This record gives sequence, structure tokens and C-alpha cells, in this order.
Amino acid sequence: MIHKIISIDDEFLEKIYTESMKELNDFYEIDWVHHTPKLFILDNRKTIDFLKDRKSEDWSVGWTEGRNVYLLDRDNLEEESSHKYSYVTYRALVKHELSHCFYSIISKSHPIPIWLWEGIAIYTSGQNQFKKKITKYEKFLDSYDNHSKGVYDESGFFVEALVNKYGKQKLFDFIKELKNIKTKEEYEKLFAKEYGFNLNYEEI
Repeated sequence: MIHKIISIDDEFLEKIYTESMKELNDFYEIDWVHHTPKLFILDNRKTIDFLKDRKSEDWSVGWTEGRNVYLLDRDNLEEESSHKYSYVTYRALVKHELSHCFYSIISKSHPIPIWLWEGIAIYTSGQNQFKKKITKYEKFLDSYDNHSKGVYDESGFFVEALVNKYGKQKLFDFIKELKNIKTKEEYEKLFAKEYGFNLNYEEI
């Protein structure tokens, strides 16, 4: 199967992209103005499956590969996915995927643990506001090197709590050290060293 890529003018997306890049530069404290992420808008599920080289889940509407961000077209979002469309949620989706690109810079392209990779993108994009507040963490830690069911429900709130209590610099310091971690045990020890408590549901 062959696909053709063309450039488009889209004031709606240009505005979201520009605003999101500014906000993410402020949060991550990176002055990223050259060789910035490229946005690729995909028409349908068939194209997503082609690029992923597999059948994708109906909730999957965006992802990143390096500096490339792939998103399902907002005009086809409801027809081609399980998501409802609104301006604020689509804006947050764009910002979520762009946040992954920033995270890759400070982590040296180290996306593990997945709960942190997704959690910081959820937090920085503002997607917590669209989620039901949780009273107990019980799922997100299962997403160490894979996407478990609870990662999108809980991880954004946990990252928000870490930033509010300890500040974002401690979070950045933790992320920067992850490139040297080889095992799950090492990452848990690193977290305990940085934050002063063990990474388990009881101590959280």
C-alpha cells in the first residue's frame, strides 16, 4: 500500500501547535525553536493501521515517533475512533503528543516507565480535567514497560501530585537519571532515593 503526504494550511492546528509549544517550552524549560516536531494528520483508521503495521485499538488516535507526531483528523475523530470530539479535548490531544517529544529530550529517548511517559503527557496537556478524580491508586504502576488499562486513568494524577508536593525540578532530575537504569528494581530504588518513599500503592 502506498500513501502520499502533502502539506496543508490549517489555522486551527497552527494555533494549537504554536500555543502548545510555547506552554511546553515553559514547563520543560527548553527553548525549542529549531527542528521542532512535525505534525502528520491521518484521515482514517486504515491509515493508522498501515503506519503501525497492525490493527490498532479504536481509542488509539495519536502517537509519536521521534520528532514526528501522528494524529487522527479531528473531522473524522468520532467516526474513526471511540472518542467524542470537542475543541478543548482535541487541543489537549495535540499537546499530549507534543509533550512526549519534550520528554524524549530530557530522558534521552527513554520512555520507561510507561506510567511516567504517559502521566507527564496527561498532566502537561491538561487532560486530568477530563478524567474522573481518583480516591485510590491501584493500576498505574502495572505500566512499567507496557500500557496497562489503568495508566491513562491514574498516572496523570500521580504526576500532578508529585509536581505539586515536590516541584517539577525533582521530577526532571528523576527522568534524567532513567537513561542509566537497566532493571525495574533499579528504577524503584532510584525513585525511593529521589522521593523518600517506596513506589508502591501502600506508601503512595
